[in-house]
Amino acid sequence: MTTSQPPFRAEHIGSLLRPPALLQARDEFATGAIDRQRLTAAENEAIRNVVKLQEEVGLKVVTDGEFRRGTYSDSFTISGISGVSVELTEDTGFTSSTTHGHRMARRIPKVVDRIQWNGPQNAADFRFLKSLTDCTPKITLPGPCYIHYRAGRANISRDAYPDLDAFWSDLTAAYAQEMRSLAEVGCTYLQIDETSLVKLGDPRVQALGLPLPYAGYPVTRQLQQMLRPYPQYNSVLGGWSSLGDSIYHAFALKIEKRFSQGFSLLAAYTLSKTIDGAVGSGGGVRPGGTNDVSIINWYNLRAERSKGIEDVPQRLVLTALWELPFAKQGHPVKRFVLGGWHFNAISTLESGRSIALNSGGNTNRPNVVAGQNPNSGDRSLGRWFNTAAYSVPAPFTYGNASRTIPNVMSDGVKNLDFSLFKDFQVTERAKLQFRAESFNLTNTAVFDTPGVDVQSRTFGVVTATAFSPKPRELQMALKLTF
Repeated sequence: MTTSQPPFRAEHIGSLLRPPALLQARDEFATGAIDRQRLTAAENEAIRNVVKLQEEVGLKVVTDGEFRRGTYSDSFTISGISGVSVELTEDTGFTSSTTHGHRMARRIPKVVDRIQWNGPQNAADFRFLKSLTDCTPKITLPGPCYIHYRAGRANISRDAYPDLDAFWSDLTAAYAQEMRSLAEVGCTYLQIDETSLVKLGDPRVQALGLPLPYAGYPVTRQLQQMLRPYPQYNSVLGGWSSLGDSIYHAFALKIEKRFSQGFSLLAAYTLSKTIDGAVGSGGGVRPGGTNDVSIINWYNLRAERSKGIEDVPQRLVLTALWELPFAKQGHPVKRFVLGGWHFNAISTLESGRSIALNSGGNTNRPNVVAGQNPNSGDRSLGRWFNTAAYSVPAPFTYGNASRTIPNVMSDGVKNLDFSLFKDFQVTERAKLQFRAESFNLTNTAVFDTPGVDVQSRTFGVVTATAFSPKPRELQMALKLTF
């Protein structure tokens, strides 16, 4: 099926053209003719108009046109972090048609001190953009490689960073803090413009320490693809790996007793332990299933081995059946009303499920904090386990926590189902059955797994009840057989 009517998948990448009124306001602000407040007012008006334009053409993802950005780097790379200064140089081959083709000054970033985040730079801009539209608002940031690729190691202070690993660690940490500040105000779509990647084919850039993976490598590919172990392959499809394993040990006990007067009792108890590794994140594929964490490091599958996500250490099910023995004889009305009733009850007591932690999504795990026990302190819905036992791993490192918490489970199941029924003999061939059933008779709440992302505000916090058992349900039915 084809369509020429929006919405179809379309959005724009990059800045939109500044309207003349905004360009004039920027020139006047640069000369001191207007203050910051009047420039912001001009930006706001231009953004309102450009958002309306994007909605009119049918875009479902809209931006502010990057109208608050004077140059590519203004929105964060320069203003958002400390330790970076800007040097203007005429040594450039870039030209601009808006200035009749004359050469433009190029901004060269210089790292003069340790890089630190200066606090939220785009959160207020996002809130303003979000207030103007019901579409998905998108925020853009210049990529971090801008600081390195514009001049390389020569413009990064060796006093501040004798080791470039520390430079990249500080830079990515500042970006992570800015991204987190945007997430906290509701931003769900963030675009990072990494224009420096087009320079990867330049021998001078390769000499800075990032050579191409192999001869003939397409320089237009993303940096992420370039850094993969086998960059010549975009993806691998087909089949499933057979690298996982699982061990299950259990003790099962079943007791059944039939008493007199129509009463019988059945008890089933299981004590078990499940340990597995490299099984992937399949726990949440069924409704109510507990989500597992994806395999973090395929080169260290031993780190995936832990208590299984489906581990239920203890489970006890008690079943009671009672066919009331009285009113089997006597007056027909008495037998009809009081005789022949059956009562059934099923009680389930079960340990909670395993809790699988992650850090910033399903691609990493947290670090363990030495000396802290996840199972210490009072347990509550606001603090299901000791969250101080875990920390966010450093950028570009794997967390060392086990896949699941070894000594803390989610809320256990305490459930009672009850039913009663009776058959009424209407005629010799017709029989009417009445049934009344209650699921979760005591309406006991079972709480869901707490927040599992160490970078989330809800880490360790229970925010919902479990999928099963559901709140109390009552139902009655009549069935006529003839």
